[in-house]
Order: sequence, then C-alpha cells, then structure tokens
Amino acid sequence: MGTVMAQQQTATKTTQAPQKPKLFTVNEVTNHLVVARPVFETVVRKEGLPLVWDSEFAFARDLVMADEYLRRVVPETLASALRNIAHVGLTLNPIKQHCKIIARWNRDSGVFEAHFLAMYRGLVYLATQAGVYDIGTDVVYKADEFTVGRSSEGDTFSHKINVYAVRGSEDNPFIGAWVAARMPHGNERKVEWVPAADIYLMREQSDSYKDKEGNVRKNSPWVKWFDEQAKKSALKRASKRWEEAMDLDTKWQRFQTAVDLDHKAEGGITVDGHATVVDEPKLTIEQCAEIEKKALELRLKDTNKYLLKMCAAYGVEALSEVPASKYKEVLERIAVGKAELDKREAEAKKKHAPAKA
Repeated sequence: MGTVMAQQQTATKTTQAPQKPKLFTVNEVTNHLVVARPVFETVVRKEGLPLVWDSEFAFARDLVMADEYLRRVVPETLASALRNIAHVGLTLNPIKQHCKIIARWNRDSGVFEAHFLAMYRGLVYLATQAGVYDIGTDVVYKADEFTVGRSSEGDTFSHKINVYAVRGSEDNPFIGAWVAARMPHGNERKVEWVPAADIYLMREQSDSYKDKEGNVRKNSPWVKWFDEQAKKSALKRASKRWEEAMDLDTKWQRFQTAVDLDHKAEGGITVDGHATVVDEPKLTIEQCAEIEKKALELRLKDTNKYLLKMCAAYGVEALSEVPASKYKEVLERIAVGKAELDKREAEAKKKHAPAKA
C-alpha cells in the first residue's frame, strides 16, 4: 500500500508543469526600474530632451504592472528598456502613443525580456525632429481608392477611404500601406507604397509574431495592433529613401536608433549579428559614470555620439549593457584617445610658442 502511494506521489511530481516565475510586486518593479535613472537623466540633460524622469518612470511602472508577461521578465531588461527611451528621445505617455515597453520571449535563454518598441507615431515624431515634414501614412483596403504618380518634380498620391466598408472583412482585405513625406531643404515629396505581400513577409520574419512551433503569439504587436505595425513597417522602408536627403546629425541618429531597437524587439535579442548574453554581468552604475567622466576629458563635440559608437562596437545600445568584463578595455580605448589628444595639443603649443632669443 505504502509503495503504491509512493509511486503515485512520484508520478504526480513528474507530471507537474514547471512553475512560472513569480510576478513582480509594485515595489520590485520600482526597484528594477529605478536602476535606469542615472543614465536616463544624464542623457536627457546632455541632449536637452523634453523628458522627465518621474513621468516616464510612472508610465513604465504602470505598463509593467498591467502586463503579466512584463512582470516576469529578466529584471535587468526593464532598466535597459527605460534607458533606451532616453537614448531615442520618445515618451511612454499613452496619450501620445510614441512607444511602449513589451515583453519578448527569448527562446535561446528561455526567459522573458523587456524591450523598447517604437510606435509609428513615435517614428513620425523623430523624423519630424530630424527635418522631414508633411509626413503622412495609412493602410489601404480593397474598397479604398488609391493611386501613386511619379514625376521629376516629386511624387503625388490620392487615397479615398471607403468609410462604409468594414476593414479587414472577406470582401475588403488589406492590400498595403503608404508613406508620404517632404525632405529637408526642399519641397519634393516622396511616396512609398508597400504592398500587403511585403507587409506579411515582414510579419512572418518577426519572432514576435510566431513562436518556435509556428503558432501565432496572442500578445504579439502584430495581433494587437496590425494597422499600427503595417504603418510602422512602411515607415521603416520609406526611411531608406530619405537617408540621401538627411543631415546625419544627432536627431536623425535617434530615428535610426529607434528603428534598430524596434528590429531588436521584433526579432529577438540578436541585432546585426551580435548576441547579448543575458546572464553575463553588465557594467555597474559607478563604472558607467567613470567611463562617461573619462570620455568628457576628450573634449569632443558630441561625447554621447562617441559613447554610442563605442557601445555599437560591443553590439549594444547603452553603456549599461556592455559586459562588465570589457570595463578595462573601454577605459584603455579612451586612454588611447586622450593620449593622442594630449600629443596633438603639445605639438600645437610647441608650434605656436615664440622663438627663444
């Protein structure tokens, strides 16, 4: 009898599903997010961005507490997502719909991670800040009337929406999305048409849409906000035609950073062939502060741009995501630059010094 009961208990134990990670409490969420504050405020201050820590922190906390998946992500990724809000210069204010923080399943590591996700309105805002103007974008359904014209003076288009037809119905399927915009330093309009087949291909290539078994994820942005995702995909494609007319300044770089981060959120943690190991220790707040302090000694025109390029060399978007094992290497890179600066200044001083009598 005892043996049978023991066998039954053993069988019960072996068939139990693995327990889900415990959901974060509001205090735990607060502690995980507040880690981002030093870098967040440093970036906002240096770039003169219209972001306020208290507001963005509150928006982020509310987002996390309202999402069961976000309440079980790797804690460090919450702070990383919030830091990226500052690096891009968008707000989490739900009224503006510029960006969100979403949970993504990393199938390689078997954990949920928090990611910054740009919304199409956020990309329009960043492009406008960079000088692109008169931006418009929308999705087109079969019952609508849509035409595009090309000429040497720029593109033209016409979109008449059939408000009486149910969008997405069997008789009125989605057929594509368009983006129209005028470039800085001119009045030429560029119109990008992206057919449904291309939009669906982008969706199929997104890890956020289907899991490894090929099942559609119910919490995917493509399921929750299809029209928004379609417009955003069209915007990202259109921006490739804009680059030739853009000034490669910090504002345009913010747009490109938002696009890169969005690709990261859509496709998992791998970006441009670089893989970030979630469990590897990252630079501490103190180490990030020391690196920023040393970088300021280089007296560059844009220290933040220099640091972002250095981060890119390690396949990440922020100092706080650089592996701790690279701390000395980063300082050595800066030291080499400082030595070169000192050498040039010494030579210039010697060159302009008055000759001895």
